[in-house]
Amino acid sequence: MNNDQLTEIRELASLAFSPAEIACVLQVDVEEFIECCKNPFSEIGRSYLAGKLKVEAEVRKAVFLLSKQGSGPAQILAMKYLKKQQVDELKF
Repeated sequence: MNNDQLTEIRELASLAFSPAEIACVLQVDVEEFIECCKNPFSEIGRSYLAGKLKVEAEVRKAVFLLSKQGSGPAQILAMKYLKKQQVDELKF
């Protein structure tokens, strides 16, 4: 994959497109592309994961902002994020 395609993968992943959908857009073999996405050490896998994580970070930032402003639902979600982080840290 060239840099333009990797950038497109990141962008499409950040818009919640599935690996199969992205493969269709790029007009590449769907099964092979999905396998590459499962490997976080491949260029394709890193690009896909980076796109997903970028948008997740943006959403979490908005949740924490709303939480600090007193939104009850956002506070509950923020606490879930924090608890998940604690559990994940125990896996190190």
